[in-house]
Formats: sequence, structure tokens, C-alpha cells
Amino acid sequence: MLRNSVVFALGDGGLDKVNAMQLIHSVWDLQESLDLQEWRHILWKASQHVAAFDATTVGTMVPQTKSDECFLEFEAKFAAVVKCSSGFNTAEIVDPTTTTKCVATIHAKMTAPILTRWWTVGAATSYMYEYYLQLFYAAQTVINAYKSGAGPHTIASCLFSHVLNQENFIDLTLIRGYHKAMTTPHLDWFQSCQDLTGKMGFQSHNVVTRVYVMQQDIIGLPSHDEFKPYHEAIEQAGHVRGSTEYKRHIKKLTVFVEQSMETCTKHFTRWLSPKLLPEALMSETPLAKVAAAVILKKTLPSPETFGDAVQVDQFSNKLYFKSDVHDKVINLNRYDQFIRSVVDVDDAEHKQEAMDAAQLIID
Repeated sequence: MLRNSVVFALGDGGLDKVNAMQLIHSVWDLQESLDLQEWRHILWKASQHVAAFDATTVGTMVPQTKSDECFLEFEAKFAAVVKCSSGFNTAEIVDPTTTTKCVATIHAKMTAPILTRWWTVGAATSYMYEYYLQLFYAAQTVINAYKSGAGPHTIASCLFSHVLNQENFIDLTLIRGYHKAMTTPHLDWFQSCQDLTGKMGFQSHNVVTRVYVMQQDIIGLPSHDEFKPYHEAIEQAGHVRGSTEYKRHIKKLTVFVEQSMETCTKHFTRWLSPKLLPEALMSETPLAKVAAAVILKKTLPSPETFGDAVQVDQFSNKLYFKSDVHDKVINLNRYDQFIRSVVDVDDAEHKQEAMDAAQLIID
């Protein structure tokens, strides 16, 4: 879902590409080109600069030497990057020589961000977003420390230009938003839920409902809180709402969501086939009753059939069930429509064992 969305909306991360994926790869490449202790020391010094940076002084100093001119030129670029977002981490980090705790800090080594290993891409975008300023300063430090033509100098120069490209930053926040809003919660559920089986990850009986939950979440992505940094980044780049450029970026978000939905539908709706739908008969009782009604080619059971397990909206007569397994409130009417929209009720032929089990659940 992530790979198709990134490739269709933003493009792949080849060496000759200037996009968010290559931006992420440049950080990993630079990390790998240096000794780990050297890299961590550079990041530590970068965090000191970020913590002490005062944007109000930019442009007020008069250079006395060529070195001063270069530094002030960098400070002007640094100030421009600072304006990209209000969510950057600007706190000074701990000296890496005084601690062994590197997990969940800037000192943690980035895993190679490969689209086929979608978790690594999402983790890399989160890391980059939080430490964007430190990485920018670190790139300049490496450029200054290594001769032109040296591997680290070449990679750092590439990273420096990628960071300055606001389009890259906007796209970075798009990937991060998807990672936070979709990949993280749903991957965590698939890996950690142990309902019924007592073993993590064995969730065949709950997948039908999870597909519904995922698709509902995909529909709501554009307004999700995790995408606020994306909208902020667009506006901070000077793209006013309603402008052509603003609409172009919103189109990228739309394409991202559409591709995610298309891939989700392609790969997960097999669970709604006559062969696998009976698995849902072992899910939570109200959800199992909906699946049973579909298997038996009956309409959604009446509210009385569910008893106290569901809440009935007195105005719309909609049924709502609080699922402990999914930690979501499920609209059973919409859930019923979702299953029927995928399963051809008239043509679906279920085995007699499934029909008998469904009838027992309905009864």
C-alpha cells in the first residue's frame, strides 16, 4: 500500500531522482560513509547549533572574512529551512560519549529505507522530520570537513541540496503522515493482537473487520491529524490555499490515498471470498452475525437480535458496536454494506459447513 502510493504520487528514489525518497536515502548513505562515532559526534554538534540558533540575528552581522561570509550564507539558508515547519525537534541532545541509550534518539542508526520494506521508509521519514535541522547542519559540517570528490563530501552535498528543496520536505511529511496514521497502527494490530488464538499475529477470524477498518481509515486520511504537518509545509512554502501549487500538492495527497485504497482492495478482499469469509464467523458476536447473514443471503439482523451488545441510534436506526479487538466503534449497517459490496451475495456459494455454522450464530 505504501510503495504503490509513493511511486504513483511522488516517484521512486533512484540515484538520478530529486525527490523525497532520494532525500531519505542520502541520509542513510551519509551515515554509512562515516565512522559511527564520528557521525554521532557531528549530530551532537549539530544539535548544539540548532538549540542555540536565533533567527532574529540572521542578516544583522557584518562579515569580516571570507569564512564569515560562508557562515552567514549558510545561516540564511538554515533560517529558511527552519521556517518549513513548527514541528522540528530543537532540543540539544546528550553527548553520545556519555550515554549508551541511542534507541529513539538522533543517535539511533537509520535502517536502509527500502520501499519493499515499507516499515523502514516510514521510520526514516519520522526520523528525518524530527531531526531535519540537525541533519542539514550535519551535511554542511561534512562538506566542510572532507575534500571535494571524497565520498562523504559528495553524499553530503547531495543531502544538502535535497534538504533545501521544499518540495522534498512537503513530500516527506506526506509519507510520514501515512506512516503515522496507517502503517503504524494497523501493522501494530496485525503483529500484537492475540484474540481467541492466544498467539500474536494469528488473526484470520478478525481480518474481514480489519479490512473494513483500514478502508474507513484510508477514506479519512486527508483530514487526519497526522497530516497537519503536510498542510503546514505546503503553506510554509508560500502556496496559498486555492492556488495552483496548493491544489497540485493536494492532488498528490489524493493520488496517495487512491493508490492506497486500490492496493488494499486488491490484496485484502480475498478475505471476503466465499472460501475465507466463514473465518469471520469466529469474530466478535455482533460482527459474526453480520457475516452469518451475508453467508445465508439474509438481510442484516434486527436490532433486537443483537441485544445489549450494540447501541441503536434512535434517529437513524443505525447499529453501533464497540469492538474491543479493534478498539473501534463499528457501524454495523455500513459494515454489512461493505461486505455485500465485495461479495456477490446472489452468486456466492458457501460450503454446507459454513451455512450450518452461520445459522447457529444467527439463532
